[in-house]
Amino acid sequence: MFDKPYLVAGLLLVAAGATVSVAIASHFALFVLPLGWTGEPAQLVEALGVQQGDRVADLGAGDGSHAVAVAKLLGARGEVLATELDPNRRRAIADTAARAQAANVRVVEAAANATNLPDHCCRAIYMRTMLHHVNDRGAFARDVVRSVEPGGRIAVIDFAPGHLWFHGPDHGVAPDAVVAAFSEAGCTLRLRDDHWGGPTFLLVFECHSVDSGSAGR
Repeated sequence: MFDKPYLVAGLLLVAAGATVSVAIASHFALFVLPLGWTGEPAQLVEALGVQQGDRVADLGAGDGSHAVAVAKLLGARGEVLATELDPNRRRAIADTAARAQAANVRVVEAAANATNLPDHCCRAIYMRTMLHHVNDRGAFARDVVRSVEPGGRIAVIDFAPGHLWFHGPDHGVAPDAVVAAFSEAGCTLRLRDDHWGGPTFLLVFECHSVDSGSAGR
């Protein structure tokens, strides 16, 4: 039999460990939990103000899991254009969509500082932890605005430098830098959530008509 003081101390240590584990899991939930558990795709669709039947672009779509989840929310008449630079990732997106029977996900080859999408092709565009990889954010922001419908919305989900310690202190993008880039591109900030999920922030912009001939200037 354990002495009562030792038993109490052990239980307190277990409780403290569980509390820390829950806090860590909560902080990194969007990175480690299945999308169906986090509810992020539905929250993002609501923030973008899109409905079933709309076309949305997922820039830097990774393995396509998020694009598929959004595509299901948009219904069979909706569509998600999932872009990626790497051909292996484009194949992964196609495989993910095929397994999920998401015929309304279309894979598009991305460019380094451009969307590679047609002018005004989407009701909304979002990018999830990818903008910090872009070198010329001003040019990229202008090209994203070119690709969205006038009055459409653009969402940026990312993290500030140092907010993901395992990436190092310089990896990330400051929210104010994102706001500046899209404001200069002709957008108005409509929503800012600095605690979107753990270390990530969400910025939602409403965009105005941009002359496609000036998008790359």
